[in-house]
Amino acid sequence: MAQTHTLQQIQMMVDQIRLTVMSEQFDDTPEIRSLSREFAELSKALNHRLRQCGELLRQGLRSEAIESAETEPRLLDAVAVVINLSDEELQSWQDLCEFLELTRPEPMLNDAALMLDSAYEEHEPLENLLRLHRRLALQRAPLSKRLATLRILAREDPGTEFWEEDIEKYEKARHAQIQEDLRKLKKSPSAANLNELKSEVESSEWMNPVPKKIIMTIRELLHNSSRDEARGHLKQAEEGLREAFAEMNFSKAKPDYELWLQNWPLAELANDDPLAIEAIPALSWCEQSAANEAEENEWSRTLSRVEALLDKKETTLLDFERISDEVDRFERPLPNSLGNRLQTRIASLRLRKSRQRLLIIVGSTVVTIAIASLVTVVVLEANESRFRNEILARVQEFVDQGDVNRATELLGQYEGRWNDSSNWIDTVTSVDELQSKIDDRAHRLESIILEARAVPDRDDKTFDELKTQASSIVNEQPIVQQIVDQMELDFRNLKSERVIRLQKIEAGLFERLKAQSQQYDDLKLTVAEMEVKDFETRTQRMKEALSIIEQEAAGMSPQIRNQSQLLMTNINDLSGQVYREIRKEKLLKEMATLTRANLKNSKGTMVKFTELLGQLNEITLDEAKTKELQRTIEDAVTYQALEAFCNTFAMPEARLFPTASAEITSRKKDVTDYLEKYPNSPLISTVNDYAATLDVLWKRHGDSSSLIERTRMAAIDDFAMKNLYIIKVEGLKWPYYLTEYQYFQEPQVVEISSYRQDRQPQLVRLNANKLIDRKTEAAPQKALADKLNSLIEQTNFDNWESTYGIMTDAVVSENGVDPILKLRLLMILQIQAKEGSLTLENHQPFKAYVTQQTETAQKVNLLTQWPDPDDQDVMKRRKLAEEYVEMLRVTDALNEIWKSSKDELESQAKELNLSYQSIGWMKHNEEGEPILDIDIPENGKWNIVICRSGDSETKSSSIRQIGHCSEGKAVIPEETLKYEFCPCRMVFAYPILPN
Repeated sequence: MAQTHTLQQIQMMVDQIRLTVMSEQFDDTPEIRSLSREFAELSKALNHRLRQCGELLRQGLRSEAIESAETEPRLLDAVAVVINLSDEELQSWQDLCEFLELTRPEPMLNDAALMLDSAYEEHEPLENLLRLHRRLALQRAPLSKRLATLRILAREDPGTEFWEEDIEKYEKARHAQIQEDLRKLKKSPSAANLNELKSEVESSEWMNPVPKKIIMTIRELLHNSSRDEARGHLKQAEEGLREAFAEMNFSKAKPDYELWLQNWPLAELANDDPLAIEAIPALSWCEQSAANEAEENEWSRTLSRVEALLDKKETTLLDFERISDEVDRFERPLPNSLGNRLQTRIASLRLRKSRQRLLIIVGSTVVTIAIASLVTVVVLEANESRFRNEILARVQEFVDQGDVNRATELLGQYEGRWNDSSNWIDTVTSVDELQSKIDDRAHRLESIILEARAVPDRDDKTFDELKTQASSIVNEQPIVQQIVDQMELDFRNLKSERVIRLQKIEAGLFERLKAQSQQYDDLKLTVAEMEVKDFETRTQRMKEALSIIEQEAAGMSPQIRNQSQLLMTNINDLSGQVYREIRKEKLLKEMATLTRANLKNSKGTMVKFTELLGQLNEITLDEAKTKELQRTIEDAVTYQALEAFCNTFAMPEARLFPTASAEITSRKKDVTDYLEKYPNSPLISTVNDYAATLDVLWKRHGDSSSLIERTRMAAIDDFAMKNLYIIKVEGLKWPYYLTEYQYFQEPQVVEISSYRQDRQPQLVRLNANKLIDRKTEAAPQKALADKLNSLIEQTNFDNWESTYGIMTDAVVSENGVDPILKLRLLMILQIQAKEGSLTLENHQPFKAYVTQQTETAQKVNLLTQWPDPDDQDVMKRRKLAEEYVEMLRVTDALNEIWKSSKDELESQAKELNLSYQSIGWMKHNEEGEPILDIDIPENGKWNIVICRSGDSETKSSSIRQIGHCSEGKAVIPEETLKYEFCPCRMVFAYPILPN
């Protein structure tokens, strides 16, 4: 049934219902019955279509619902025309139908209509999202990705309830999945996976927030994972360092040393941790090794030269002595094998040289003995042989005992006496061999003593190993007690020297710690007056000195390390305090620059200020100051709201109050976005007033059901206004109306199809001779419709009331138009004007005008068949309408009716364009007293205000005036400042507008 009605026919039906209700003449006429039947069928048909669309929407078939609603007449347009009837008018019509036992209309399904309207708005941007959602489902994508897409859909499509249901299901499933992931991560932690989980669970998009226990578990696991991973790297590095240190392989130690430095801060190990303590020798060695590399390279070259000399057969004693002197320059022993070889070669060459001298002496002695023997051979031969054997036996006894000195001394007493005796020569050879062994043993022992002397004082292990080697040398057979005693004496002396040196080093380290402690005390006293660069230089030097002390104290008294670490902790704490103060000064300086701004041209300034305020709060350790800053942080949201207000709504009136539907929609979206983002804005009432104005502008100019279009449809494009022709008859003041142009040629009787208001033509017979003109002419209201159309096209945001006033004057002054039709047009204009006005509803002259007009319309009954010029009842009613219209024409009754809303719009525009400026902030002076650090505007009068956030959810934020200024002079009561003072609270100003 609805498809048989056009939108224009539906509007005409609604207008007839409105006129019927206003006339209060409830006669049971065919016209009323026909109207009630058609309107009931129309409401039923529209509701049927709404139900179909609603069912499609509930099934998620948005596209199908929109396609169904687009069928002519467009469903929402038709519903908008029907629901344009006010609640009072609709109730009156229901009462009329019940009274006359007529068919009653069904109430419009407004909820379904609103659902369909929302579907239109949401349909276009959701297409791509729905396509992505389906693709992820088919691909069985991870829950986290599908959940993110669902959240976007729910945000973009808030009217669809099942999105939230799906999100809740997905989030519950994701909660369980996260717990399962955590169980796996507890067994095999992964920093990358934990970081990804942390970002996900800390998101603000969860409808059902992730349990705090899970969040804390993730944070703890992530922290522990990073720490454990770093500790693992440290342990790995320490093993490598220890191994490289044991091997004295600096090249091998380099990668592990760098790994240690990278992971030490993350591992959170205490300085007295066993791992750190174990690594100290190796770390100290690494630092010193670079300097030692050059010396090691030179030492290696010297060793190569020693080996080369040893490998040469023709090498003199002088060459060996020179290379030995060069080795002594390093004050470190040669490797055992190389040193033994060198000492053996030197001893061998020296022994060869002494034997050569001995052979010369022996030769001379033999000659002398031979001569003496010739003389005494006979006498002494027997006694000499016995005596020689005794002497040689005693020498051999000394050799067996290892007493080479006594054996040599005894041989020396009888040197040359028995040189020709083979026994004597064998004994001399035996003594020489013993001397050679003793010399070799002495040289090896000397080499070990030198090597032990070079062992670091804290390396007891190496020192004891060398002593053991020395003991094995002196215990070689035959044992020479002199060598044994000398070895023990040397090692006792070395041990004493090592202990004394260690004691001196410890005493020196304690003295150095005391000096560093004194420097720390001096630093604490002077830190407030120091430059940052000087402070950093001094603390860095102290840290380096303490680090060196700890390295040098390895293996010594643990008190040295404990005192050093305590002092290092104190230095770090002091540095933290200084750097917090530096950061605080920097933040305050940067924040101070942000407190002076014209908010209209300062996008993002208040957001930046809020971020800096949060950073300041993080580094503030004082609990009382933290509470004060927290209050300012709560207020900072209002600063952002104020800045967003200035940047969103400050614009010319023509843009603030547009007449194009697209621009009105854009302004309404600005308002909606602002209210969603800043629901507790201190300017919420101003924004709500502007939103109400935009609603009125939408009513006027919005869509096809706007007031202007309704006016055009009812008062301009109406069939009776544009499509009628008239034929005048003698004796009748008003003409008959026809629906088409005609020329009557009948000589006596003319039959015409006279137009009636109920669109049911009436056959009328007229005497042809009484026709004033046999040709019909256009009805005079057609010219009036053209004039009204021209006037309504000139409607703007600030001339609504005046335009409808001019159209009213045009209706009143137009000649030839039936008075009842004029009264109907006047009713239509005043109804539409009132609904689209900001001022007329409460304007007393207009209210009186409406009352008088309504009373007249009730008397006249606008449903009267005004096109009938000959009906007596119609003539009486026409007379009443004519008198009312004439009264309006000849009096000044219309002069005060149309109160313009221009002033109200201008006032609202001034409020929306109010130039808010941030002029400074509140802070403490050097004495700790509360002050205002503000730049007072030099020109004009200004109110000085602050923004306060609401104390609860029910109490909105506010702008509070704390003073005012005029021509650069401010008046701010001291009591107000004390009451409203809060550190870092921003102060604003706005100009005082003239009344």
